[in-house]
Order: sequence, then C-alpha cells, then structure tokens
Amino acid sequence: LENERHFSKKPKVFLFTYGDVTMRRARAGFVLNFLGCAGFEIIDNLGFDTIDEGIDAYRNSGADILAVCGADNEYVTFVPALFKQIDGVKIIAGNPKKDKDILKQAGADYFIYTGVDILRILNDISKKLSEKKVNI
Repeated sequence: LENERHFSKKPKVFLFTYGDVTMRRARAGFVLNFLGCAGFEIIDNLGFDTIDEGIDAYRNSGADILAVCGADNEYVTFVPALFKQIDGVKIIAGNPKKDKDILKQAGADYFIYTGVDILRILNDISKKLSEKKVNI
C-alpha cells in the first residue's frame, strides 16, 4: 500500500463526527490512526449539530472518503439518510452487529474496528479509489 506513489495527491478522508460526543471522538481518533498510517489526509471535525451541516462540510471538503464516527446504536438512525446524499467511499467506524445488514444496504463500503484485517481494508480502499480514478 503506497498511496503517495499511486495518487498525485493524498486521498482525503472526511470524519463525519455526529451523535454521542464520547463515542464520536473515540472513533475519530481510531479512524485517524487506521487510515492515517496509510498516508491518507484526514479532515477531522469536532462534531456536527445536524446531518445537513455535516453533509455541506463534506461536500465543501473535496474528500474522497467519508468516515462516519459515532456510537454503534445511533448509526441506524441517521446513516441511511446520510449515505443517500453523498458520493465517495463510505466507512463506518465501529461494529454495529445488529444493524450491519441495514447499513450495508444503505451503502456502507467498510466497517473498521479493532480486529479487522487492516491491510486488506487499506488495499481495498486504495484499489476502489484507483478504479474510480480519484486523484490520479
């Protein structure tokens, strides 16, 4: 995985921080480390008061990837509506086991959490971006 060699600029990851303050910050830190180690540019946020505020910020960021950072039990309440309004690679930070199928159907490309195969996911994301000719 060598993003800087494959892309003319670093792919951008937008952290969509929403909901429970403690969980969104913890998950944002996890995503920062998970994707940052592969050379992705991370756009962190303190949190959004509304979904629309976060969508506007994402669209204005020029990001290629949206990583939703919040609490597992809250994702099903807002992620399906969120994903209908955005393009790009969509990541959920966490392992919302009981809602995973709903979130996959809504468009989640990846779920990242402790214990996943980090190298496989990072390579898959890079491949997906390359296929979409993002930033190359």
